[in-house]
Amino acid sequence: LSTLVMAVVDQEAHRAWVLVVGDGCIAVQGKVIEVDHGNRPDYLAYHLSTPFEEWFQAQTHQYHFSNLSELTLSSDGALSFEKLDPSKPTFQESVEAFLLFDQEAFTGPKSLDQKVQFLEREHGLFGTDDIGIIQMKW
Repeated sequence: LSTLVMAVVDQEAHRAWVLVVGDGCIAVQGKVIEVDHGNRPDYLAYHLSTPFEEWFQAQTHQYHFSNLSELTLSSDGALSFEKLDPSKPTFQESVEAFLLFDQEAFTGPKSLDQKVQFLEREHGLFGTDDIGIIQMKW
C-alpha cells in the first residue's frame, strides 16, 4: 500500500493537474496543500477490481493549477517532524515550508538530505515517517 502523488505538467502553458491518493502534500505558489486521511487512506490497491473510470471519478483530491513556475509533490513524511531534543532551539519557521520550498542555502541533488540534517542537528527535529519530495521548476 503506497501513497500516489502524481502530476501531469504542461511546462509551456505553465499548468499542472495533480492527483493525490493517500496522505501527501503539494506545495505551489507559496501554499502547502495537505491531504490527510488520518493514516487511513483509500489506497489504489483496494480498488484493483474496480473499473478505472469508476475509481477515477471517485477521486476527490485532484487539483488544477495555472500560472506556475514551480511545483513540489511530497509524501506526508514532510509533515511528520517532531521535536525530540528539547535542549535545541525552537525552529522559528514552518518545517513544511522549509522542506517544500526552495531555500538558497540548500541547493543541489542532496538538498533534502542537507535540510533534514540541519533540522536534526540544529533544532532537534526528527522526521517520524518516510519522506519523498519532487520539486519541479521551469
